[in-house]
Amino acid sequence: MMSYLAKRARIESVDDHKNGAAVGGQHSAATVDHKEQLLLHIHELYLRKDFADIEFIFGPDTVYGHKCILAVNSKWRHLLSDESRVDMEDTPIVAFKELLRYLYTGQLDLEDYEPDMLSEIRQLAERFDMDELLRPIEDRESLTIDMNNCVQIFGENEVDSQLGRQCLAFIAHNTQDIFYADDFYELDVDHIVAVFNSNDLNVTEQLVFEAAKRYISGSGARDVDKRRVLSAVRFSLLPYDYIWTTVRRFFEEKKLMSFDELSAMSAAKAKLTDHKPEVRNRAHCLTSGADVVALRGKYELSTRVLRGKIGDLGEEANTLELDLGLYYLVNGFGVWMGSSTKARFAFKMETSLDGRLWQTLYDFTKYHTSNKLELTFDPLVLRYIRVSEMTSYADWAENRKELVAKPIRRLMNIVGAYQEPTGVVRLREHLLSSKYLFQDMACDFIYKSWYKKNNKNFYVCAFNDPIVCILSQPVWMDTISLSLPDDEEEREYNFLVEISADPEVQLTASSTSNKTSNNTGSRESSRRGGDKVAPLRPTTAKRVTHWLTVGDFRDEGRKGDVEVTFEPTIVNVFRITGTNVQNSKDKIKQFAVEIRL
Repeated sequence: MMSYLAKRARIESVDDHKNGAAVGGQHSAATVDHKEQLLLHIHELYLRKDFADIEFIFGPDTVYGHKCILAVNSKWRHLLSDESRVDMEDTPIVAFKELLRYLYTGQLDLEDYEPDMLSEIRQLAERFDMDELLRPIEDRESLTIDMNNCVQIFGENEVDSQLGRQCLAFIAHNTQDIFYADDFYELDVDHIVAVFNSNDLNVTEQLVFEAAKRYISGSGARDVDKRRVLSAVRFSLLPYDYIWTTVRRFFEEKKLMSFDELSAMSAAKAKLTDHKPEVRNRAHCLTSGADVVALRGKYELSTRVLRGKIGDLGEEANTLELDLGLYYLVNGFGVWMGSSTKARFAFKMETSLDGRLWQTLYDFTKYHTSNKLELTFDPLVLRYIRVSEMTSYADWAENRKELVAKPIRRLMNIVGAYQEPTGVVRLREHLLSSKYLFQDMACDFIYKSWYKKNNKNFYVCAFNDPIVCILSQPVWMDTISLSLPDDEEEREYNFLVEISADPEVQLTASSTSNKTSNNTGSRESSRRGGDKVAPLRPTTAKRVTHWLTVGDFRDEGRKGDVEVTFEPTIVNVFRITGTNVQNSKDKIKQFAVEIRL
């Protein structure tokens, strides 16, 4: 297996095009050497229309190229031989531009790219047989960071490099295990301080202080470096009794802090407690804890627009970036995407402390939401908010055959909140489950009519026509509560309950005929209820409309209150379809149900 240093050497070989110095390193007075200037002139042609003789078409966008430069690569020479326009459908334009950058400049700094972008560049390099670029990218991608190599890779790279940031993120999520590893305490002081300064350490501050104690006690660092390490500990997050016992004894032993400094630390602790509840997890606080504002209830945030437009502020763009000006401790956002209540929306929301390193909070690019949302999450400290890939779908519920995506260039409003978190579940795709959220969630319904009886609101449709409930955002669910009319002792209803997370699922197409469609709309099943299958996720492949049956009561009647339970899964929409009525004295042609949210 190739060592990390060997892979690193091969990665750095990507710069060979740029650094190909002449043999011997010097030239005689009779030699004119302008290779570097020539390379600069070629670089100046990158993406320029001047003298371009090939156009790459990406929908409405065009990227210009020069055959004489691109044809250096044999695969490109074959592609471009008789073409002046090339359709690049299904090719990522940003990654393609970076590939052209390499051909025009002879170099790419692989540390500048996030893993997803690097993967796209690698796929293009493989597609065009560019092995000299493909191999270093593959080597870099194979550098999987784990418990066995994280500390070593972190120590061998600059803290601010991409690998350094990746290692720091890994340490933040595995802090306790890393702190127990002996090689962690062999890092130099700069790397140790970078770890202790991280805002995302997944441990209590007591464990951070214990790790700092171990490093100071075991290293031969100078007093000034020991103080640097201690300055990264957030003493205001430590309990009072711990400060005046363990911390005080250590400082007296090492002679690193005076009694006055210890008293000031205790005062900072008291001031911090005035601003927010007793939170001791590092990820919820900053060094200057008194400057972190904990919102109480909902609060409209004062913002400076860095990019995009919110309300009447800023210039229209498909991405919105906001600077809140202060650090806030929040666990919720109220988001107003647009004014249309019939439209559905897709977007991605990220937060940051410094405006450079972003973490995904919600990724709703695969799902569709309503125009007004209540987003709840684990408490975190943030200053910057970014909303990107904003898209709207007009008349989403009515027009199912031709869903047209329209980029959003303005967001209406964002309201921050800090409320007592209850029942929040974080999933990989940053979806959410919450009892109180679901109770307060706005929903859209599709039905024929409705009536009110005994303080219950019943939705009504003809038999075999579904009553549809569209949730305002995807929710992790395991129960749907229904109530059926029970005004006749013997009368019972037969019906079917289905759920879906697919934003393009056909809402009202019937699944209750003899040819029952369980999940694809085309697969027949003679069994009542069909097979339970895992919910499908939207992909770039041909769309498969998907309904999952979670309650099949077509063979057994029900009346009154009904709890439909199923394995927890993501739900964006569900529907109830009445199929028959049993033992009724009257001739009933319609199905009625109350959906209790």
